[in-house]
Amino acid sequence: MRILPDGTICIDPYPAEDAAVPAAAPRRRFGERLAQRASESTDPLALALEQWKRGEITWEQLPPGRYPDGMRVYAKGEWEAEVLASPLQKRERTALEAYFKAKGTIGYVKGGGIMTTERLAVRGYVEIIQTRPDGRVPYYGITPAGEAEWLRLASIEP
Repeated sequence: MRILPDGTICIDPYPAEDAAVPAAAPRRRFGERLAQRASESTDPLALALEQWKRGEITWEQLPPGRYPDGMRVYAKGEWEAEVLASPLQKRERTALEAYFKAKGTIGYVKGGGIMTTERLAVRGYVEIIQTRPDGRVPYYGITPAGEAEWLRLASIEP
């Protein structure tokens, strides 16, 4: 900033170098700091995630744990133990009822999405009754344990 001889103030957008004024840090490009932080990271999960994103390792080679981007990879049997320790969820109850009503038929049931059906299979309430070609979801049917659980749930619900 300068005061001109006519008394006006001039704010210079590019001031001369002044030792009294600290120099501003150079501007960074968007995402540069995050990329730099990720490249300097010593976290083994972050390093493994970067290798996976570059295609150097496969999904099966990722070590178990919670990754910096929020992704979760379970150890063998960890997810199943978590499912068995949790109570039956609302969608699982709905799917179990649909499997009970569709007993003896082959087809899909309403509310029986793949994750819900996998949780019921881990609990032992449904099982695969017919396999399908590669890439297709198999048909599931209710087991005797699933029938007993549904009858128990139906008797306590109003």
